[in-house]
Amino acid sequence: MRSEAGQRTIKYTGVLMMIILMIGMIPWILPGSDSFAAEGSAGTAFAGSGTQADPYQIESAEDLQQLAEDVASGETYAQTYLKLTNDILLPEDWEGIGTLAEGASDAGNGKNIAPFSGILDGDGHTVTAADGGNPLFGYVRGAAVRDLNIAGPYIKGNGLIGKYVTDYGPSGSIGVKTATVENVTILSGTRIRGSGIVSGYAAAGNTVEITGCTAEEGVVIGCDKNQSWVGSFGG
Repeated sequence: MRSEAGQRTIKYTGVLMMIILMIGMIPWILPGSDSFAAEGSAGTAFAGSGTQADPYQIESAEDLQQLAEDVASGETYAQTYLKLTNDILLPEDWEGIGTLAEGASDAGNGKNIAPFSGILDGDGHTVTAADGGNPLFGYVRGAAVRDLNIAGPYIKGNGLIGKYVTDYGPSGSIGVKTATVENVTILSGTRIRGSGIVSGYAAAGNTVEITGCTAEEGVVIGCDKNQSWVGSFGG
C-alpha cells in the first residue's frame, strides 16, 4: 500500500509530464507559428510573404481576382505589402478590390464596407481597365498605392478608386484616412468618366494624399462631358 506522500509524488509527476507535453505542442497550435499551415488563407495563393522585404507577388488578372475575393471575405491586408510583377488587363466583369459587405446596400459610414487596406507597389507596371470597365479598386481604407500606371479606353468610374465615401471605420464612429497615392501615372489615350484618381463625398478625416502623380497628354477626364465636381486627380 502506497503512502499518502508517495501518492502525491505520482500525482504531481503526472501533472508535470502533461504540462511538458502541452508546452511541446505549442508551436503546432499557435496561429502564426512556423508550423501553423494557414492553407487557403489570405495571401497563400501568392508568392512572397507579404512583408516589405518580400511582398506578395501579383502576377496576373487571376491573382487580382483572388485578392478581390480575399478582401470581400473580410481580409483587409492591412500592413501587408504587395507588388505587381507584370502589366495586367482587367476582365470585363471586374468589380474592383474592396466592396460592400455581404447583404449591405450602403456603406453605413464605414461599418458596411469590406475595404482594401494594404500597400500596393505597381513597380512601374500598368493596370488597364476593360472598355467600359471599373477601376482597380472599389473601397479602400488606409491603403497605399505607388509607382503604378493606369490605362483604359473608357473607365466608367474614377481612374483608380471607384468609391470614396464617409468612413468612420469598422465601428462607424472614428474618421479614418482613406488612401495615400504616390507616383501614379494615367497613360495617354485613357478616357475616364470620373476623376483621374478618386472622387466622391466623405468626412473631413477621410483624407486622400496624392503626390507625384501625372496625367499624360491625351488623357480625357470627365469624358462624358456631363459631370461636375471632377478633376485631373480628385473631385
